[in-house]
Amino acid sequence: DELEGDQYALYFEPEMLRELGSILKMLAGEVLSTATIQILQYTMLHSLLSALTWPLTLAKIGYLVDNPWSIGLDRTRKVGAILADVLLQRAQGYRPITLVGYSLGARVIFYCLLEQSQRG
Repeated sequence: DELEGDQYALYFEPEMLRELGSILKMLAGEVLSTATIQILQYTMLHSLLSALTWPLTLAKIGYLVDNPWSIGLDRTRKVGAILADVLLQRAQGYRPITLVGYSLGARVIFYCLLEQSQRG
């Protein structure tokens, strides 16, 4: 069944999204290695591992996730405002619009709608 009407796609920060995706994969690996270390804590290495495990893991996770995620969140606000401008200018005419997004794309839509509601 074909969709009727025009379709547009917003290509939003592909490099940043790729970086965030690779960091999330790395984070999954960190979770696996942390689980392995937790299992090893029941051996004679317990005292050494318990002193090092959580501080190192938390520092690594904080560094990996915080920066790209924070940048992504900040940019969703900016892109949402720009998208609101485009939609309010009615470049597409007066036809109904359906916005679809997930993850950071859903946040772009949220900020777009928020901006539109604040402008009236």
